Amino acid sequence: MNAKGHERLGEFPALTGDDYYVDCLFQPGEKAVLATDPVVVRTPRSSRALLAILRRTYRGNHQQTPSRGPLSMSSGAASSTARTLQELAVSVRGPVSAFDALVYAAFAVIGRCGAFFTGRAGASWERDESSRQ
Repeated sequence: MNAKGHERLGEFPALTGDDYYVDCLFQPGEKAVLATDPVVVRTPRSSRALLAILRRTYRGNHQQTPSRGPLSMSSGAASSTARTLQELAVSVRGPVSAFDALVYAAFAVIGRCGAFFTGRAGASWERDESSRQ
């Protein structure tokens, strides 16, 4: 981030989704992907660990748009949710991919609902330990 970006950021807020916060400060034309070695991202190895990460992600996003409920269809959330559902429906090519889409949707719904309800109670920082072993 350059000096002008730091000025726009100001004081860093205490948010769970700090990377999302910074990303939202800038328009697509103001961002660049740098040529560098790729980063290895390991996915959670259990459904429990995946749900913990999804809850943290959705809770961080919710902190920045608190008027939204767990499955809200308000403004930007509606277009994002509708686009995701459309892309998910288009990905279905048969019974196996339909089952895959259903599992994906179930994890998304459970993660969003969990984030909303645990977020109100001040949930702790969830960390995926399963992929760190």
